[in-house]
Amino acid sequence: MGNTRDPRHPKQLKLIDLLKYFEKTAKKRTSIVTTNYDRIAEYAVSYTNSLCYTGFTFNHIGHHISELVDAKFQELRDYRSVIKIWKIHGSLDWFIDSTGGTLSFPHSSSIPHGYVPCIVTPGIEKYRKTYNEPFRSIMTSIDKDFNNALSFFCIGYGFNDEHVQIYLLKKAQKDNIPIVLITKRISSKAKELIIGGEVAKYLLIEESTNDNSLVYTPEFNNGVVIEGDFWSLNGFLKILNPK
Repeated sequence: MGNTRDPRHPKQLKLIDLLKYFEKTAKKRTSIVTTNYDRIAEYAVSYTNSLCYTGFTFNHIGHHISELVDAKFQELRDYRSVIKIWKIHGSLDWFIDSTGGTLSFPHSSSIPHGYVPCIVTPGIEKYRKTYNEPFRSIMTSIDKDFNNALSFFCIGYGFNDEHVQIYLLKKAQKDNIPIVLITKRISSKAKELIIGGEVAKYLLIEESTNDNSLVYTPEFNNGVVIEGDFWSLNGFLKILNPK
């Protein structure tokens, strides 16, 4: 028996509930863009009825081929939808071999002999590395998905990665695509780009006092307090699936 207090346990991981909601509402296509190295998103998709795709083949050792999902899974039969996970800074199970190629070793707990981790760490080299493969292809795929998006839902994102959000913001501004952001504390950059920018439709929620939420919309751009912890994913799911 697993430990039900473990936040990774399916009963505790609210991301699973969110993805199951998207399965019913996102027309068979959901894209997750994350700056994290962990594999929580992949784990969560495993508890849905969707196909998880990270830009690699599904072999025991995966090879990077970011266009595979669009070419192979136009008609889904055994899955309810495709959930793409684009990891713009790499993953704990991505490694670079001696030729510079990138391979995925799912469920790896250590670095394979002769390989180095394929991750982009904070620092002055951060943006230079994102122009190398597989990150270059991943960003191309993200830009494509942003361009086709009908809405953007951000969890805990501070809008501090210019190479990621530029197309998101352009799409939101050009086509009036709504941006929803829930987070413990909205960054000054997010407020500047969304509230102070040219985004016409947005809903930003952060923590207020006494377990309440501070909500920003175009009608209330200075914020209004509402009862409830809707800034958290657990709280926000109460809006999506009221009981």
